[in-house]
Amino acid sequence: EYFDVLAEDEEEEEEGDRPPAFGAWERRAENSVPRNVGAWGPDGAVEGSVLAQQLRDATLQIEDARSLARKRASILTECEERLDISAATTDGQRRKLAERTEWITATESARLRRRIRALEFDEYSARSLVQVARNKLGAAERRLQELERRYGPILSAGAGRE
Repeated sequence: EYFDVLAEDEEEEEEGDRPPAFGAWERRAENSVPRNVGAWGPDGAVEGSVLAQQLRDATLQIEDARSLARKRASILTECEERLDISAATTDGQRRKLAERTEWITATESARLRRRIRALEFDEYSARSLVQVARNKLGAAERRLQELERRYGPILSAGAGRE
């Protein structure tokens, strides 16, 4: 059965059954927290003001996202190095086979060809890992940009007050 998600969303909006959204970050940023308003958490009062708590939370999330992006970048670099090594090894074996073609035995030629196929598979696997690492790095960078965009008003409001 065909399920059209967009059609249902449009119907819900027309009917007005959906509760109103809490509001975008941009709209909430306009309603900045007054100075010295106490912060509350699950265990009761939290030391400091609400703005200070928001600043700590925003800074922590952004730093975690930066750390993840740096980690993913180093993983990508490592994968690219492995790919370079694998490609160089495969090319070396191909050259070795090409140089020996005229005087090599059939058994050794078959052994070198099997070795080259295995190296080509390793190179293919390394290329796949590089692509996965690039995708994960891109996702981490997009997440960091989203957090910086989302928390930009809070950080700028906090910088002006604190």
